[in-house]
Amino acid sequence: MTDPRGIRGWLTGHVEAAVWAASTTGHDPFATAAAEAAAVLGHRSVPPDAGSPALASWDELRSGRVDWARLLAHDLDHPARRHIGAAALLHGAADGLFDRFLAPDAAGVSALSAVGWTSEATRAFESFGMAMGWFVRRDGRLYSDEIRALAGHGTIRASRQWLRRRLRFELDWFWSPIGRLGSAVQTGEAPAVFAASSGAGPFRGASAEMNLPAAPLRAPLAEAVAGMLGLGDRGVRILELGTGTAVWSRAFAGHPDSVVTTVDHPEVGAVVAPVVEERFAGRYTWVAADPSTVPGGCFDVVVVPDLLHTLAPDAVPGFLGSAAAVLAPGGVLVIADPLVNRARNAPPGHLLMQVKLAVTGGGRVWDVTALRTALLEAGLSPQRPRTVGGTQIMAAPRR
Repeated sequence: MTDPRGIRGWLTGHVEAAVWAASTTGHDPFATAAAEAAAVLGHRSVPPDAGSPALASWDELRSGRVDWARLLAHDLDHPARRHIGAAALLHGAADGLFDRFLAPDAAGVSALSAVGWTSEATRAFESFGMAMGWFVRRDGRLYSDEIRALAGHGTIRASRQWLRRRLRFELDWFWSPIGRLGSAVQTGEAPAVFAASSGAGPFRGASAEMNLPAAPLRAPLAEAVAGMLGLGDRGVRILELGTGTAVWSRAFAGHPDSVVTTVDHPEVGAVVAPVVEERFAGRYTWVAADPSTVPGGCFDVVVVPDLLHTLAPDAVPGFLGSAAAVLAPGGVLVIADPLVNRARNAPPGHLLMQVKLAVTGGGRVWDVTALRTALLEAGLSPQRPRTVGGTQIMAAPRR
């Protein structure tokens, strides 16, 4: 299947086809970036059987005009399942599916319900949400800290408006561009510019604004890593490259003698810096720059959260060398990033990230062996990666 018209048809259909089709287009300079992700469906050498249930097209997913009961019944291991679930969550929120979660004094609900959602669809979403950890059921009632954190804006109306903004964010920044992936295969041009200098700042700023309300849900992960590193019992100098919502620096700087320097685009600082400065007054410095910029100084911990895969592969060795150079004796570099195995065929969700990077115009999901080699060359001693709260962590002390 090397005919560009046929490839385009598969690519614009759904993510499963995009992953599969990428494996057949290694001769195309753009599709090569996504080809490695096809390992997740390596057992398929031909298109899926015509009789098998297809995923929704991106146009259908964006509009919400889909059979949610059927989509959410797909195998939990499907690489696109989280994105489908996110679409269901956001469309459901816009339809009022979670209104009873959003009142300031809300408790649990006996069942989900909203106009336009069938009982089969709501039951499927409840099961999906429980499998993903979005819901819990206690004493016969359903609870969701995740939804309340994402949209807890005081009133049901304000919360629903916020979730609609979140849906618009997903549409504008990801779902619409991925729907143009088929055209990108033919033109060789990425349909979005998240990774380019002109697009990274606005995207990261918008992402920080959308994710800031849910930051407390991510705090236990960062706090667990801080505990692994023994950061709670002493003051340390922390550098965070790629601040986002500053979850990591806030967790790492729990000791009153710790000081923090964070680096990210000005658009991120406009959203996040006031929140962090209020908590760490007098011991917090924001550097408004590309997050791969390593400022001068001497730090006990350098943390790089969800940044490495967005950088051009040939820029990573120099970046790691610069980060290692500012570590104090005994200091440690901490990388939190979606890593894949040496064979680049697992885990599925991280392989799908490579398709995302093809859409966003650059970057590479690193395999553990290649990253370990790059860290050794930077003068560090990488440890075996650990999975903490579903996130892969690699710590590399200075030698």
